Amino acid sequence: MPSSLKALPRWLANVISKQSDEEVARQAALLAAGAQQRSVLTFISFALATLFVPVWITIPLAVIEFASERKGLKLMQGLSPKRQPFRYLASLALILTSQLA
Repeated sequence: MPSSLKALPRWLANVISKQSDEEVARQAALLAAGAQQRSVLTFISFALATLFVPVWITIPLAVIEFASERKGLKLMQGLSPKRQPFRYLASLALILTSQLA
């Protein structure tokens, strides 16, 4: 982790340079293989959440979750972190957003 914001770009470049295309492709295949099952289970968990949390909070979070997961998986298809660093960072940001929702 960088010690200051000035060191962040260098740190990110170092992290991205260590990611192999094969590893990203393997992770994308694993995530894509379980996407349908994960979506069904996520839908059930949001449906159960409506028992305890107001619907006006649950529905936007569910939309954010499903949209960010779909877009993140789409960005990971054929991704090469070294050649497409911004696309790689965008896919990581979407996956993080999906997990936060």
